[in-house]
Amino acid sequence: MTSTHRLGLAFLLFGGLALLVGCQVDPAKEIAAYRQVVDDPATKDMPALNPAEALTLSRALAMANRDHERLNIAGEDYLQAIIARKRIAAEFLPTVSLVPTFYKRDPVSGVDHHNNRYTDVPAQGSYVNFNAIRSMEDLGRSASTVEQRKALLLNVRASLLLDAARAYYQVLRSFSQVSVLENSLALQEERVRDVEAQIAAGTGRELDLAQAQAQAASTRVLVVQVKGDVRKARSLLALLVAVPRLDNPLQDDFIVPAQIPSLAEMQAQAVAHRQDLAAAAAAVTAAQHGVQSAFAQYYPSVSLNLNVFAYRESVPPTSIYTALVQANVPIFTGGRIHQDVRAAWSVFRQTKLTESLTRRQVLQDVESAYEDLRISEGRLRELDVNVKAAQQAFEQAADLVRVGRATNLERLVAQDQLLSAQLRLTSEQFDRKVAYLNLQRLAGLLAPMPLTETTTQPAATTQP
Repeated sequence: MTSTHRLGLAFLLFGGLALLVGCQVDPAKEIAAYRQVVDDPATKDMPALNPAEALTLSRALAMANRDHERLNIAGEDYLQAIIARKRIAAEFLPTVSLVPTFYKRDPVSGVDHHNNRYTDVPAQGSYVNFNAIRSMEDLGRSASTVEQRKALLLNVRASLLLDAARAYYQVLRSFSQVSVLENSLALQEERVRDVEAQIAAGTGRELDLAQAQAQAASTRVLVVQVKGDVRKARSLLALLVAVPRLDNPLQDDFIVPAQIPSLAEMQAQAVAHRQDLAAAAAAVTAAQHGVQSAFAQYYPSVSLNLNVFAYRESVPPTSIYTALVQANVPIFTGGRIHQDVRAAWSVFRQTKLTESLTRRQVLQDVESAYEDLRISEGRLRELDVNVKAAQQAFEQAADLVRVGRATNLERLVAQDQLLSAQLRLTSEQFDRKVAYLNLQRLAGLLAPMPLTETTTQPAATTQP
């Protein structure tokens, strides 16, 4: 084998090795590209939830942030934008490839037989229709798209965390309602037994017994319904924290701050931190680059082809390389470039309008959420007064019945009003926390929370 043949074989082996290396993709490294955007270092390596461990809100949010597929799907969109940017950046580099060629034809009379059969091994490098200005604009557009996808990824995280918090407090709300109903039912059943004893002693009325039994049966229906709500809420929470089943007790570790910033401050925070607004701004920048890229089609482009032969038998066999340079200057394109520019301007105007609408929507969302929190706080204060008043009314009605100055129906009405007030108060206590977390989300401030210490014994809730 000649030295030229050995050189050609070396080129082939090198090309094959480069192909194998280039085909290797590390999935863990790919995933890490977007996980580092959303992962909290403090919770990234937290152990699995112990079946006896109480689930806090901070732990639930950390589990949703780490394991839910919705976040990873948005992360793959972000990764694909990074890949697209690198693909455009690669346009600034030539393509290099080995192009081994074997040529053979039937012998032709009077022609040197060496021309009927030959082998070439060229290394080929090329630029095809290279337009530096357009490539730079495309690169800028892809970089803005990366920032847009990153903002959308963080926006998905905020939405996911709020959904998990809502499900978490729905479990607590329903379970607390079960506790209130069961306590009330115990009193109602005790009243049924008391009336039955009075009837047996000849001092009670069948009407009072029927009324007490009807009220107890109605409360049992509510208990069954609310216990079902607990199970459904637990199922939804398990889905959001990415576990097959969730029977752990819940231990609420979140306290609404005593001082809430003003509406103007929260709106300023939203403008600075809302990720959907940041995504809209990045889309505007990308569309602006798109306009420049479309217009750059009017500029000349260049194609370059260079062949360097590692081994050559074709004519002339002594030539080491061949080169071809072509320039393409658009003169008439039938209006295609003009229409591309028009379309790019339309996209730009559209993204500007979307950004404007998003900004106004963000401010309105914050104002609405801020008002919801204020309303919840007002309701909470009044419901606390309502429960205390209803408790006093029930106790007074019970005392009046005992001395014969009120009917059993009046006591039942007072007891029903007390139960209704207690249920509304219990629900509002958790609604206020959800309203605050919703305000944080709409201001762009909701993120995974620091983990708190938990117990390994049933805490706030158990499986009904």
